[in-house]
Amino acid sequence: MDPRYMVYGIWSKIMDIFARFVDFRSVITFSDNRLFTGLVYEKMGFHMDGDVKCDYYWVKNGKRFNKSSMRKPKGHMGTERDLRLSQGYRQIWDYGKIRWKLTA
Repeated sequence: MDPRYMVYGIWSKIMDIFARFVDFRSVITFSDNRLFTGLVYEKMGFHMDGDVKCDYYWVKNGKRFNKSSMRKPKGHMGTERDLRLSQGYRQIWDYGKIRWKLTA
């Protein structure tokens, strides 16, 4: 993240414009517990709507892969984890997420 391009308060400004022009019932968003507390959503009127359990992704040569794109092939014996580790991938776990909801 380059601080020269950070615009403080932009998320609330975007949401204000959205609320003026879009007739919505609710907005759902998520905050990543590795990076954020979700306080920005609270300040904007969102309420915590639930927790999303910890999840993982795969990394190889500095490139990140979502687990849904790394399913083991049909008929392969052994686990997805064993297969990917043998192929040189590393399994990385996150800290979960928080689900936030804003109701009109």
